[in-house]
Amino acid sequence: MYTFVIIMLCGAIIGYLRRDRKYTKNIGPMIHISICAMLFMLGMSIGSNKMIIENFGNFCGQAVFISAMSIIGSLLASWAVMNVVFKKKGEKK
Repeated sequence: MYTFVIIMLCGAIIGYLRRDRKYTKNIGPMIHISICAMLFMLGMSIGSNKMIIENFGNFCGQAVFISAMSIIGSLLASWAVMNVVFKKKGEKK
């Protein structure tokens, strides 16, 4: 993990020092391509792991539960903020 942090830090320092160069202005497409390639390799490694594929249904159930609870929690929090913070004086519910 320290290796990745050091590599990222070195890249940030080099990018900061070379930020005014002409060739660094069009680096966006290269970043997009490298992120897509990393996501593709991550998908390949997940797909080749037999244990993950066998328990895929179990993981999906957990993911659905976590996302549903997150949405419900966000809705309740936004409802509370609307009723407490943005309630006008003298206004009834």
